[in-house]
Amino acid sequence: MLHLLFTGGTISMQRDERAGGNVPAHGGAALVGFAPELAAVGPYVIEDWGRYPACHLGLDKLWALRDRVAALQRGEGLDAVPDGIVITHGTDTLEETAYLLSRTLDPSVPVVITGAMRTSDDAGWDGPRNLADAARVAASPSSPGRGAMVVFNGEILAGQQAVKVEATALAAFAAPHAAPIGTIRHGQVEFAGPPQASTPPLRPAGLGARIAHIPM
Repeated sequence: MLHLLFTGGTISMQRDERAGGNVPAHGGAALVGFAPELAAVGPYVIEDWGRYPACHLGLDKLWALRDRVAALQRGEGLDAVPDGIVITHGTDTLEETAYLLSRTLDPSVPVVITGAMRTSDDAGWDGPRNLADAARVAASPSSPGRGAMVVFNGEILAGQQAVKVEATALAAFAAPHAAPIGTIRHGQVEFAGPPQASTPPLRPAGLGARIAHIPM
């Protein structure tokens, strides 16, 4: 069972003339409906955690999201621990969230973060493909032990290495100091190698300590 956690971002947006711009209008059920390929990945649970633009995910919300994912990894309030967790997220702060989750969460339960560069009103909307690809990676039997990952435009990036390198291109994320750890091609997940040995997750005690004690 996958747990799909929707937080907002461009992937959830459509044009609203009354608001004078794009707004996060689509919830989890709507986004799943736009990605029928998910049905072939396996069963899933939808959670609408929020509909925030990335710039609204300040420190308090960032840590609340981290703590929610940690609770899911422990199976709190669930019938069982999910096989994997997918998070949709705004791209402007996605790399910060991916880094935090990769450093502080249990790597044995895969966490896959994705989003979109185009809204549902744009031609070539990349949201459905990215969501389906992220679910495929989260469900892959080769994903446990890899921790948090970013899936974008057919590439799989380690959470600690993912960086937004383009402001408008669909291939917005890369690993400038490493390389993608895998790809998704024609619906198939392929990793470049086995999971790397990971250090125990950091367990900071308070918000101030959390920020200060995460080594780069």
